[in-house]
Amino acid sequence: MCNKTMWCIFVCSLMASTHQALAIPPLVSGDVPTAGKGTYELFMGYLLEEKSALKTHTLPFSELVYGFSDRQEFTLEAPLLIRDGPADSALGFGEVVLGTKYRLLGNPRTDSGLSTSLEVKLPTGNRARGLGSGAIDVDLRARGGWEIGREVVYLNLGHTWVGENGNERQENTWFYSGVWDHPLNPKLRLLTEVYRKTSPDPGGPTRLAATIGIKWLVWSQQQFHFPLGRSLREHTEGGPNLRLYVGWRWDF
Repeated sequence: MCNKTMWCIFVCSLMASTHQALAIPPLVSGDVPTAGKGTYELFMGYLLEEKSALKTHTLPFSELVYGFSDRQEFTLEAPLLIRDGPADSALGFGEVVLGTKYRLLGNPRTDSGLSTSLEVKLPTGNRARGLGSGAIDVDLRARGGWEIGREVVYLNLGHTWVGENGNERQENTWFYSGVWDHPLNPKLRLLTEVYRKTSPDPGGPTRLAATIGIKWLVWSQQQFHFPLGRSLREHTEGGPNLRLYVGWRWDF
């Protein structure tokens, strides 16, 4: 059995016992390129999101990407969550996300072009313990990218169909974002992002937030990611008070 197959079996076995959907690292926005045909991208890291007095730790955040063709990839996300609230806390698996991304325009290996992604969040987290919504959500997103010299600009437009979770009425959400990817040197890039997401809670505050971070090519096919973000609204309305990710990407 080849090494790639063994790694795939190992990671998929780990993920099959975990559960929840969070953003693809290192940013909340998605990029345009897809994984090369027959190759894998493994993301492992720690994610902290603080909103009001609630802190959610994801350790580990894990995602596996597989390049199905030169233009399409499949993804599997799964986190282990620690929810730390003012009145209670919980530890458990969140919600699994299955997804795919397809390159519509542009060379598959460049950042310029247009891709679309579809993700399905499964209700595998324990809603009663605050580890999931208890509903199936479907997210459809368009991702555009432009290379301007060594600079890269991304724009995202997304819509999420939020599933029913008992007697609580939820609304579908919209997502908009812009990213500037700036080279600091041949191996280090500065990432800045501004995004807006409407609330699934009727009358709830819209999230308007920003992220700044780095993407460092440590070795061939291995990257270190460190983004830090927070709300741009007064009193951090809509959250997050803080969003921190520290992680590693390995292509094989």
